[in-house]
Amino acid sequence: MSTPAEAHSLIANALAQLGLKAPAEPTDSLSITLKDGTVLWIDVVANGQRVCLWNEFMRWPAPEHEAALFEALLRIHAFGTGTDGAAFTANREAGTIVVFKSLPTAHLSADWLAEEMESLVTLIV
Repeated sequence: MSTPAEAHSLIANALAQLGLKAPAEPTDSLSITLKDGTVLWIDVVANGQRVCLWNEFMRWPAPEHEAALFEALLRIHAFGTGTDGAAFTANREAGTIVVFKSLPTAHLSADWLAEEMESLVTLIV
């Protein structure tokens, strides 16, 4: 079982491995803005049991493009091979398609978290 403090420590160590500075105070939600303006969010959820990496991948498509887009996303996601285990979720109310990875902290290392962050960035940029 992991605690929020342990999850915050994992995130700080992963950020350090990537050459990034961790926030001065632990936080359950932080964002990293890449050079191209893309934002990667890192959230501690479930009382420290999971770390979620996510990005607002794209805006909701026009109605005439919904079916084709969702079919393409499902194909990319098939067995996680095209997304390296990331998944998509749709939020019609917010008008966004989100790509995310939800990682259990029980056996998560800073090395693995840094690799997962790099993997998601590769997918979204």
